[in-house]
Amino acid sequence: MGLTLAVLCVVWLTGCPKKEGPAALFFATPRTGPAPLSVTFTDQSLPGTSSITQWSWTFGDGATSTVRHPVHVYAVPGHYDVSLTVVTDDGQDARTEPDYIEVTAGEGEGEGEGEGEGENVYYVDPENAAASDNNPGTLAQPWATLGHATGVAAAGDTVYLRGGTYAEQLITQQDGAAGTPITFAAYPGETPLIDGSGVETGNNGVIVLNAHIAVEGIAIRNWNDNAIWAEGASYLTIADCEVYDVGYGVGFSDGSHDFTVERVLAHHFDLYGFDASPSGGDPCYNGVFNACTAHTGRDPQQNVDGFALGHGTQHDFQINRCVAYGVFDGFDISAGETVLNGCLAYDCSNGGFKLWQDNVRLVNCMGYANLVAHVELDWDGDPGTVTLLNCTFFDSGSFGIWVENAGDSLRLYNCILAGSGNIGLAFEQRSVANYQGDNNLFHDEDGARAVTVGYEDEFSLADLTAGTWTTYSGQDAHAIAEASAANIFVDPAGYDMHLAAGSPAIDAGASADAPQDDFEGNTRPQGAAIDIGAYEETAR
Repeated sequence: MGLTLAVLCVVWLTGCPKKEGPAALFFATPRTGPAPLSVTFTDQSLPGTSSITQWSWTFGDGATSTVRHPVHVYAVPGHYDVSLTVVTDDGQDARTEPDYIEVTAGEGEGEGEGEGEGENVYYVDPENAAASDNNPGTLAQPWATLGHATGVAAAGDTVYLRGGTYAEQLITQQDGAAGTPITFAAYPGETPLIDGSGVETGNNGVIVLNAHIAVEGIAIRNWNDNAIWAEGASYLTIADCEVYDVGYGVGFSDGSHDFTVERVLAHHFDLYGFDASPSGGDPCYNGVFNACTAHTGRDPQQNVDGFALGHGTQHDFQINRCVAYGVFDGFDISAGETVLNGCLAYDCSNGGFKLWQDNVRLVNCMGYANLVAHVELDWDGDPGTVTLLNCTFFDSGSFGIWVENAGDSLRLYNCILAGSGNIGLAFEQRSVANYQGDNNLFHDEDGARAVTVGYEDEFSLADLTAGTWTTYSGQDAHAIAEASAANIFVDPAGYDMHLAAGSPAIDAGASADAPQDDFEGNTRPQGAAIDIGAYEETAR
């Protein structure tokens, strides 16, 4: 009898764990360049209920790897599909990104040959006195306008924009093809600027209306609407651009899908830095944002979003290691099946992460100094589930996490919720049937309102230590209450949220579904067990 009881789940307290397989996710840097091209691949897969034990990569050129974060050199120009399969004790998952890597020939090959035939390299240089649209578009005899270049460039062509100011729009006119996109890129070592000052032909700097397009290394400013606007576009890559002094930053609309935005900086905008929304058309889906930053709404007291995935049935986005600050809401996410990994929101005049839709996951995310809430589960009328894994939140004006409606479910594991100005974990309605969580660390400025339910049932840090909250909720059996932020973080006053030596978060997390690396890419665990929060303490 004793052995039987030993293997039974304590259903009332924690519920029976459901086995969940992994989800394969990855990104690569760089994704385009001349041969030989060295590419670093970064695994960001979610492990599910058990750790990933095997990684299997195929790079599209016949090469493979079983290393978690491999580096691969592409020797031959071409376009390459990349696949990753991950395996755990509870299952496996595979993800394939078609035409993910583009390797170009050496500079000058195919230069200006055979307009419209593809695989050519062209040049635009409006500040060159000899530039003319009657030229062949070579480096020595460049074109004068982007309008001419977009009309000529065909699948496989690259158009280099020389440094200087372009007082015109870039509007795509033709599709690229799978494996042979049309690329509009900055000439190596130079920064072309598409400037809307005085332009009267339209209000958007770059408009992408086609499939298989790449926009790389371009600065865009002074447009009344968007710096970059994608409408019904697909298989689009935007990389290493800077957009600023615009109404809106980078927007996707009308069914745009399968796009990647990497290392793009958006700042000094009116409404959003990055946005994907139906805009009256079909929903957008399958978008990836890697290492992008959005900051400084020109009026942050207005509803200015750093990153906005908006409304309807949009789905399947990845937001990896992105940063938002100096805006109203850092990440306003109303798209289902979305993962935010290693993202940071701070100094937002409303909230860090506003989450509306079903199956939104925050992994290794952080927030600090947000005025109202770090995380807000905003009710949109339809039930949804939000999962937070190994996140760290500190110093909000009012709420750490705010759950507006009992119809939305919160899953909270291995997270630090500290320094909230009013309430750490707030349930607007008087129910916690929508909550599951454990191995969380709570800290509150006065210790009295670590958790509130319907603003009537309140639980202090002492209540958490005594188990009163666990008895009430059936959750957080392994919760930790800490009275001093200085015992948790290296420098809470300076917002250094690395774990202090002896922090109660060290070795106090659970491995089930925990990420296998931390906010900085350090492997978990570094000690006997997973640490709570976004940082794994490494100095042991």
